[in-house]
Amino acid sequence: MDRASILRRDLGCTNFLIILPAVLLFVACHGRDKPLGGGDADYFLKQNNPGLYVNGNNLFEYTDKDCQWAFNKIRGVARLQKDDQSYYVNMIFSSWPNQIKEDVNVEIDYKTSTQQRKTLFVMILLKSENGKNWLWNDESKTGVILEQ
Repeated sequence: MDRASILRRDLGCTNFLIILPAVLLFVACHGRDKPLGGGDADYFLKQNNPGLYVNGNNLFEYTDKDCQWAFNKIRGVARLQKDDQSYYVNMIFSSWPNQIKEDVNVEIDYKTSTQQRKTLFVMILLKSENGKNWLWNDESKTGVILEQ
């Protein structure tokens, strides 16, 4: 290889090494500063069925056909479950949020066919309409839709 070919090859590699980190940085940071309601919350807010949503997945969806639900606003508890109790979601609220963007501590205990977990979240009331409430935790991408 002549000297000019080697120089062109080395410059090509250098350009690649300069451009690659810039592209990776752009891809890694794109969308990080989305406001509340961005990302998975957009998907969650489009859902209408009561249930538990995590990372864009519906872990439990209430249906009239084979589920039961209980909600007591005064005691701050809610439960969704399959009739055979193979899936359930128990929630204990520190208080019930009265306005949009109000936050509340919620202990969620759930069981699905592949998971059983108990976690404490600070959730925000994103939406309330037609007797349903959409509560969301952006950090864990966890949402709950409940009927009152």
